[in-house]
Amino acid sequence: MIIDLKLTKPKFLVLASLLNMLDLAPPPKTQENKMIKSAMSRITVKVKKKQIELESDRNLFNEKIKVKLSLEYFEAYYIDAFIGIVRANPQAFPVQFNDYEQNALLQISIELNQKLS
Repeated sequence: MIIDLKLTKPKFLVLASLLNMLDLAPPPKTQENKMIKSAMSRITVKVKKKQIELESDRNLFNEKIKVKLSLEYFEAYYIDAFIGIVRANPQAFPVQFNDYEQNALLQISIELNQKLS
């Protein structure tokens, strides 16, 4: 089952920065967190490719255009789970998100929850 996630460019860049932070995260201790980190490595590659495309496109009028990210069901689930981990334990990660970024992560999580159910 494919889930299409459509995000504005700023929200997509927040998601990309979250996934870039995955390498800086403390090593997972529980089996569930190890599974999430393993699945997220595949998703990170997909998002980084899309991020490079966006950064190479310097058109000023593309800010309102939504970025489409096609995810497998399990990939969407693990992104949502990782966002939940980051939001629940912000002090465990080296990069702190500002209010806009926290709100963007919450909106991405809500959208993923709606599409997963």
